[in-house]
Amino acid sequence: MNKFARVLREKSLESLQFLAEAAGQNWWKDLLSLWRLSGTPADRMGLRLAIRRNYFNLYSRGQSVARVRFTRAGLPYFRIHAKYVFGSDEKGDDYARLMGTEVSRSNSKATVHYHGAKTLGKWIKQANLHTKTEKPCIDDLVAADPSIIDLEMGLPSYHSRIDCVALERQDSDLKIVFWEAKMIDDPRLRSRSDPEVIETLKKYGEYFKHQDRAEEVVKGYRSACQLLIRMRTMVSTFEDRTALHPLVFEAAKENSRLSVDPIPRLVIFGAEQYQTKGNSSFHLKQLRTRLEEEKIPWVLLSNRPYTLSPPGAA
Repeated sequence: MNKFARVLREKSLESLQFLAEAAGQNWWKDLLSLWRLSGTPADRMGLRLAIRRNYFNLYSRGQSVARVRFTRAGLPYFRIHAKYVFGSDEKGDDYARLMGTEVSRSNSKATVHYHGAKTLGKWIKQANLHTKTEKPCIDDLVAADPSIIDLEMGLPSYHSRIDCVALERQDSDLKIVFWEAKMIDDPRLRSRSDPEVIETLKKYGEYFKHQDRAEEVVKGYRSACQLLIRMRTMVSTFEDRTALHPLVFEAAKENSRLSVDPIPRLVIFGAEQYQTKGNSSFHLKQLRTRLEEEKIPWVLLSNRPYTLSPPGAA
């Protein structure tokens, strides 16, 4: 079974550091210049960075724009969906690859040239055309909450992703907490008996209650925080930027009391609309009953800026 991990090889980090310190502009500097830390607005061009296992993703308004990977020698490149580069009429799941200043694709010998931040900006605009309703809300949440350290957390052997991962102070301990996000009119919130989202959250909870898995998650997110700190220093080589949240530095320490809160939470966007969404009020009452029975914390949000703290029943 695959283990959960958040890690980048040292030679990969050294390659990124080299690009960050290089004279002139390059695609890595362009990405770094658009990276917006949690707790800061992203606007239409800003990107959120999420560490994975030997790669990382960058998101615009919740939509994945770039996946930065590395060759066996540790040289970085990034993959981007072909439709963002070559136009929305592109079919299938073909990806383009940028390495240096040349963009190539797997199903064609044709290449295009990368012309710096202007080219990247066009790709981001294309990606924003495909953003789903709840994803901009999640990005607004990230803008308001500097303790968020990951987006779209995939669990090994699970065919789903948790929307947000954050750090939270609980007494003298530091907890990793997990949030599933839904819009008020999402059909997975609606049922006369048991909404689908309840089973999803229970499934996540079962994963985190397993000791070995919880230890993997703690190790993974401690590493992720260490990597976020290192990448933040890369930005400082060519421009000033808002600092990471103090909890990120604390979680990065090997001796910090970091652990997993095994009960995932639910955040629902669009509270200001539920009166106009047909029988949303009825379904919300049913959902509240089941959440309380399962002791699942949840919040119902409206009126930006959003915040995930403090957690609890709405």
